[in-house]
Amino acid sequence: METVLAGSWNLYHKLMSQYDDDSIWIKGNALFRALECRCTATAEHSLVVAYRSYQLSSKSPQTYKIRNLIFLAGLLHDIGKLSMADDVLKSARKISTQMDFEHLVNHVTHGVDLLNKLNFPREIIEFCQFHHERLNGSGYPNALSDLSWIGKIAAVADVYSALKLPRLYRPDIMSDAQILAFFKAQPGAFDPQIILSLEEILISSTQNNSHDELLIEEVNSHVLG
Repeated sequence: METVLAGSWNLYHKLMSQYDDDSIWIKGNALFRALECRCTATAEHSLVVAYRSYQLSSKSPQTYKIRNLIFLAGLLHDIGKLSMADDVLKSARKISTQMDFEHLVNHVTHGVDLLNKLNFPREIIEFCQFHHERLNGSGYPNALSDLSWIGKIAAVADVYSALKLPRLYRPDIMSDAQILAFFKAQPGAFDPQIILSLEEILISSTQNNSHDELLIEEVNSHVLG
């Protein structure tokens, strides 16, 4: 867990430094830091979502700018949780009542509304909108099954982080192998190519963090260039 958080913070600082005069990134960072003040666990979860999403997007032929926006989207995907009451957001119990579930569902729509009002790019809004949807229509808030490439990445990265980091109601965490097994046990819910990419990333990351180092080198090359 410490390794993935360290890598996440490392990439965060590199990208924030690169975009320190960009209004979208300044607004995004302010929102992320506000979320961190409200709930450290949610902020750390968002950070790992951003990190794994950036890595997953690097496996496809996307521009460097789009991959960076995917990272920022991961930071902001749960920003709607700022509207949650503490007894839901910071509870040590699992969601069990219909009212609790409605609060959970509403964080997506609240987040999308906020990001739209602040004129964030489409990629960031889309990531927030689809991160709890599933390809088999079992997700929320709209039970969609036709997800975009960004939505498919968001769904996988969000679940990975949720299982990798401890929660108040679930202090135990899963190993990477257990997480991959969890994904593979749900055929039809997640994009198989993205799961394969995640597996490649996790295997590479265990080999002296080679994949993580390449990502940081890529960021540095664009900063220097």
